Amino acid sequence: MTYQQFGKIEASDYNTYVGANPTSMANTLNAVLAIGNGRTGLGQTAVSQVQANDANTKVTNEQWNLLINNIQNLASHQGSTVTPISVTADGQLISAYMTATLPSSSIFANNLNTLFTNRNNAAAQGSSSTDIRPYIASWNNSLTFTHVITFESGDKARYFFNAGGQIALSFSHPAGTNMNNLWNTLAAACGTITISAVNSGTQTIAGTVFNGVTRTGGSGNPTTLLTNNGYYALNSADATIFKMTATIGPNGYLSSFIQVNVKTN
Repeated sequence: MTYQQFGKIEASDYNTYVGANPTSMANTLNAVLAIGNGRTGLGQTAVSQVQANDANTKVTNEQWNLLINNIQNLASHQGSTVTPISVTADGQLISAYMTATLPSSSIFANNLNTLFTNRNNAAAQGSSSTDIRPYIASWNNSLTFTHVITFESGDKARYFFNAGGQIALSFSHPAGTNMNNLWNTLAAACGTITISAVNSGTQTIAGTVFNGVTRTGGSGNPTTLLTNNGYYALNSADATIFKMTATIGPNGYLSSFIQVNVKTN
């Protein structure tokens, strides 16, 4: 790669920044923007590489601007801070952009590194959909139910989570008798359990830092909270990501609990 200040920008320079499609190659545009693989990819239209048939193949300012604009759009979606680069008008020469500090490095490479590192972040939360599942019949001993969330494909599920999509669970039970009061208190104590993408580390959504499984609100300490068991940690076997045991209520019933198991096909 010959990308350097005052040097000629070659097709190979541009293609290194854009990357193939599909690809999960770190620090390439299409890994974050297009199909990707696993935790990379948003399912958007890939940027085509320049077909370098000979040494005279030129990178046009239209192609250069497409790279610049996509970097800025992804940064805006993520809430990432990147070094702004001005687009070039028709007829103008495209320019290499290097950092002013020594040793000098490519601003494009630095920006793409930031986008790849923050690939599952989102600056804002989109509209949400709430699905309330009541159980109104009498029950004793235990109550188990399964809630299925269906995507059109495995890739559509990836794009949802990679873009910062989340699934949040909360619980409630009416107050009344001693046992109803126990479940009312326990349900409120659970707070909200949010399942995000990551299977390690964190991601930032609308300014809030989330683990793969995050508990917000509620009270007391859960028996189980598997923070690293986000979407990409799941498989076809049930994983108990959360369990909360009652601490207030009638004697003999303080082993009562609410538990969340999650799996994916």
